[in-house]
Amino acid sequence: MIRLCDKSGWSYSFVKHEAGSLMKLSWDAYGNIIAGAGGNGYVLFGYIVDRHLSWENIEVDLDENNKIAVNDYVNEVSEELDFSERVINMSLRHHHLIACTASQVYIYNVANLSSPFLIDVKEPINSVVQGSKYVVLIDASQNIHVYDYEGKHISSPKFQGMKVESISSDVIALIDKNNPRLIRLFDVI
Repeated sequence: MIRLCDKSGWSYSFVKHEAGSLMKLSWDAYGNIIAGAGGNGYVLFGYIVDRHLSWENIEVDLDENNKIAVNDYVNEVSEELDFSERVINMSLRHHHLIACTASQVYIYNVANLSSPFLIDVKEPINSVVQGSKYVVLIDASQNIHVYDYEGKHISSPKFQGMKVESISSDVIALIDKNNPRLIRLFDVI
């Protein structure tokens, strides 16, 4: 039996399997796929599907077929975005939807979903932090990349052991992982 819960203990999924006792579980680097080794030699794989985001009057749903349904309830607009690669991360804030695959980042203005800005990435994006003017992308090697919402690269601050906490219109707030009480502020440009 495998039960998927959030950090507060709410159950989201429950699966009975034939693999016997699970000896080891491991998540992939993006937190989307889980693999398990059963006591009888079976290997199990599970995928996170049906993600949901909302911001103001807009709701976004990612299904298992890599399609994102965008619903604007005030303007009564619904659109479906189709991706050839698996969507591994997404974020919705400040009138923009950010969808990340393993090789590209799509930046959509929710008022015009038909023409996204594309960013080619060398490594998959693990985390997205959106501000009012900029978006911060953190890749699998923990490199920080700052872009505007038109896909223009603004900067790539080089700081080891830092976690992006927030971004404003002109400042990035980073938390030092070695001293979590220490917050460092850096100019975006």
